Amino acid sequence: MYESVAEIYDGIYSKKNYELEVAQIFELLSTKPESILDIGCGTGGHAEFFATEVAYEGIDISGEMIAKANQKKIQNAEFFNVHLSKVENKNYDAVVSLFNVVNHIHSLDELLIFFHDVYKVSSPESEFIFDAWNGYASMIDPPKTEVRNIGDLKIEIMPRLDPLSQSVTMKYIVDTIDGVQWSDKLKMTLWTPKVICDCLKIVGYSVRIYKGFGKDNLEDASSSDYKILFHCTKEF
Repeated sequence: MYESVAEIYDGIYSKKNYELEVAQIFELLSTKPESILDIGCGTGGHAEFFATEVAYEGIDISGEMIAKANQKKIQNAEFFNVHLSKVENKNYDAVVSLFNVVNHIHSLDELLIFFHDVYKVSSPESEFIFDAWNGYASMIDPPKTEVRNIGDLKIEIMPRLDPLSQSVTMKYIVDTIDGVQWSDKLKMTLWTPKVICDCLKIVGYSVRIYKGFGKDNLEDASSSDYKILFHCTKEF
């Protein structure tokens, strides 16, 4: 999907408060990092705010997304079209993975491998922060169809829940002012917080979960919170 949506991606998320999300992440980190890796960086929406404070590297498996990010020419930021498993640096002070990247992982084995790979590219004192849909809350109160009018774009998002596979398929229909219509589907796996925490602990992380990411003050999350943020530190 993201190959076809790269051109309008920033428009779709133009109301997202990237600056606040980055500020909240810096508040959670126990010390200010010198380097940070952003996994699934997309078009680099968070990069300009990270890069004012720290050496930033963003990776994404979509070449089109990385091309858009590089066009922004953000100082102190580098972008690479590479899979996490191929990252050579093994000493990042902090790692982030935003835009619900873990919900794009569809098997338990792949989820464990992802967390293992994060662990391997980070320094001993490194912290790992990522957001996700709360699978439990999403199953109890599934996402609803919505229409967003953003500038010249009309975006209709139609979710279809599959309880047996604990997943939701999001169908996007985008109309532009020029009359061009684009549509695609995106499958999201609804991992429960317990499954995510169990995997992180197997890898060697201790975890705290928050709500309020990108909206207000961060507080401890509850089972009913739809969007949650995981703050992970390595156990020694």
